[in-house]
Amino acid sequence: MQGHLATMNSGSVDVAATEYTVSDDGEHLSTTLQIRNPTRRDIVFSSGILHAHDGDVQLTDGTTTSLDGVRIPAGETVETTIHIDLNSEQSSEAKTAIESESVTLSGTIRGEIGEKGVSIPVTTGEGQ
Repeated sequence: MQGHLATMNSGSVDVAATEYTVSDDGEHLSTTLQIRNPTRRDIVFSSGILHAHDGDVQLTDGTTTSLDGVRIPAGETVETTIHIDLNSEQSSEAKTAIESESVTLSGTIRGEIGEKGVSIPVTTGEGQ
């Protein structure tokens, strides 16, 4: 029953992107996700479809990004860093957007509460 209740309350789970960097090789946009799990069960995230933008300019291709089984304990907030693929054109645009603090991130991350699958929306948070 706790798993069912936790899944029903998955809408109260918050995921916000708070910091961005481009890797030295320019192949990845790294972002820190702050994930708050107010449910009574741990959440284990597996992957996400995430899109980074600078206004109308799409910085990432929205490919599947692995979260490698990131576990968020019940009632806790955890920060984790993920790496989203960039191509060479996107790398310079992403660096410019980070410097001007105009990057926004949207999409969903997928995981499980108990044995129930959930998709949680990602927003751009404070402190970018």
